[in-house]
Amino acid sequence: MALLLPNVKRQRGRGRDYRKLLLFLFYLALAVSLPAAGYACDGAASDGQEITPSGKDFSVTYAVYLTEMTFANAQAKCISEHGSSSHLLKLLTSDMNSCVVASINADSWVGAKMSSSANTKWVWQDSEGAELPNDEVSTTQPFSNYKDNNHRLPEPGDKECLKIKASRSDWEIKSCTDTYKFACYVSGTYPTFGTTVVKSSSSSSSSSSSSSSSSSRSSSKSSSSKSSSSKSSS
Repeated sequence: MALLLPNVKRQRGRGRDYRKLLLFLFYLALAVSLPAAGYACDGAASDGQEITPSGKDFSVTYAVYLTEMTFANAQAKCISEHGSSSHLLKLLTSDMNSCVVASINADSWVGAKMSSSANTKWVWQDSEGAELPNDEVSTTQPFSNYKDNNHRLPEPGDKECLKIKASRSDWEIKSCTDTYKFACYVSGTYPTFGTTVVKSSSSSSSSSSSSSSSSSRSSSKSSSSKSSSSKSSS
């Protein structure tokens, strides 16, 4: 009867393969747990780097700035670096979407914009670049005529910088003096989404349904909203 001896060479080879597999799995787990290099979401690693996310019916290029600035300084930076048609597209903060990769992240696309007619006035934009609402609001008595769906109404004289959260159609308070990472609009077509703004000075509510548009359409709509605001003030 033949004596069956174990294949020592084969077992040793399998042991080496098993150790290699364990080593591979260890390095894979380590790579997954380490933070991503550069900017965590959209890959921006330096100020001014341009990112172009795209999706269904939209593609927009924006420049990311990781050096934190206030609202006013960020807006000035956008204009100085990318021309008068640029604007503060979005804030990059931990409590908002840190980047935009699809139209479902629409909240990030609404930003603050200084009115071109007076540097002491804040206005807000929808996804087309149109000012919401169609009245310029003085910083000495900001947003006193407007309230959100939760009836938050600033007192006259309050100075607040706000962000419209498009999916919930409400206001989010952001400090004017705090600094934030931000992104400037460069070119392209915005995603589609809608917002609603309620004016407390009247019983009617104004709804703004945003649709995808080019920068030329947004600039024309913005200028028309400014002209209507000047008429109402007169």
